[in-house]
Amino acid sequence: FMLKSGVEASCMQLVSEGKYPNVVVSQTLSKAWGLAGARLGLGFACNDIVTIIDKLKAPFNLSVLAERVAIQALRNASVVKQRVQLVLKERERVKNEMLKMKPQVKSIYNSDANFLLVQIEQAEAVCAALAQRFNVLVRPRCSMLLCENCVRITIGTPGENDALLNALRKCF
Repeated sequence: FMLKSGVEASCMQLVSEGKYPNVVVSQTLSKAWGLAGARLGLGFACNDIVTIIDKLKAPFNLSVLAERVAIQALRNASVVKQRVQLVLKERERVKNEMLKMKPQVKSIYNSDANFLLVQIEQAEAVCAALAQRFNVLVRPRCSMLLCENCVRITIGTPGENDALLNALRKCF
């Protein structure tokens, strides 16, 4: 999930120009589109790949209701742009606030997504404390390769982000 303007156009160009006939561009209609519960997404590919996918997919794999919801969402792309701009602004704000939490915050990795990967001291213990004491869920990523003491922090609403930041300050 990339949050840069023009990403859709640049990805579509890869497919439409035919330079990379083996590329499939997919986009979820989850977070920015507000349809996470609907489990909808879009896929773009060259005709040869689309033909193969059509043969493999289950018939009628999308309900009429889901199709209507997706079409309505796509007609309201300006709302998505507003949501993306808010996430970008909030991501930068959360990052800047977390940088003030050194030395407990060791590193914040660059992100083009709706989350930050952050290396903190005692990540597992902090995740547990956030959940138990503050009902704030942060996903530990400690077991993933090259992610020692890392957590995945999803960017939410300004209020959700404030709650996270306040809880983190109390944990540190």
